[in-house]
Amino acid sequence: MISFLQNHPLLTIFLGLGMILMAAIHVMWYIRPSEVKTQSELNILVTNGQHPTIVEYYNNLCTVCTMMKPVVDGLEKDLQGEATVLRIDFLSEVGRSTARQFGVKIIPTILVFDPNGQIIFRQTGPFDTEMIKSKVYGLRPELTPD
Repeated sequence: MISFLQNHPLLTIFLGLGMILMAAIHVMWYIRPSEVKTQSELNILVTNGQHPTIVEYYNNLCTVCTMMKPVVDGLEKDLQGEATVLRIDFLSEVGRSTARQFGVKIIPTILVFDPNGQIIFRQTGPFDTEMIKSKVYGLRPELTPD
């Protein structure tokens, strides 16, 4: 196999690039906020009693939602292990039912829940990560950055 690859340098390059691409996709997939599939799954995650939960209602056809996706991805990365970050497609079945439950009518909307499932912050439209982080840090003072 090694001698075959030595005789075909382009194949070696393509294999190497493929492995790099697979690793990049794995990393991107790993740090993406979770997509909620059922209403009961959302209720369990929001009332976990351990961490605050951040829920973003979005849709891929919404321009502002698309612009805010990197912001939500950044929140997931910055608050990993300290808060649960979830994304719900507003037009999906679970999105419609849970949006009614929480009074969400416009996207993007971001909700911050305390560990007991109570909404402590709600913002519609573009949102500021520092404001959201301050709400999470307010619930967990030991996380406050120096």
